[in-house]
Amino acid sequence: MKKIVLISTIIGCVVSLSANPSLNTCMGCHGKNFEKVALGKSKIVKNMTKDEIKIALDGYKDETYGGPMKGIMKGQVKSMNDTEQMAVDIYSINNTSTIDKTTKPRKKECLEKVIEIEKCITSEKSKEDLKRCKILIEDLNEFVKNK
Repeated sequence: MKKIVLISTIIGCVVSLSANPSLNTCMGCHGKNFEKVALGKSKIVKNMTKDEIKIALDGYKDETYGGPMKGIMKGQVKSMNDTEQMAVDIYSINNTSTIDKTTKPRKKECLEKVIEIEKCITSEKSKEDLKRCKILIEDLNEFVKNK
C-alpha cells in the first residue's frame, strides 16, 4: 500500500508539471518554437502575446477567428478544454527564460517533497507518524494543484 501511494504521488507530480501533450500537434505545423508560418499562411505564434494566443484559440473554437486556415484550426482546437493553460504553455515555449525560472525549480521542489514523503512512509512507527505522512501528501497535492 505504501508503494502505491508513493508511486501515485510521484506520477501526479510529474504529470502536472509536464508540458501539454497537445503541443506536439501544434509544433507539427508551427515549429518546435512556434517560429514558422504554418502552411505558409499563419501568423508566427512566437511573436504573439499570451492573450493573443488565447484569443486565437478561443476564436478558432467558436469560429470567430481566422483566415484561410480557420477550418483546419477548428478541428485542431475542438478538444482543448483549457485554452488558457494551452496559451500559457505555448507562450512559455517562446519565453524560455520563464521556463528556466519557474518550471525547473518547481520540479526540484516537487521531487524533494516526494522524497520526504518516501522517507516518512518507510520509517513509519506510530499513528502520529502516519498522520505526519498524510499531511506531507496533502501538502504535495496542494503544491501540484497550484502549479
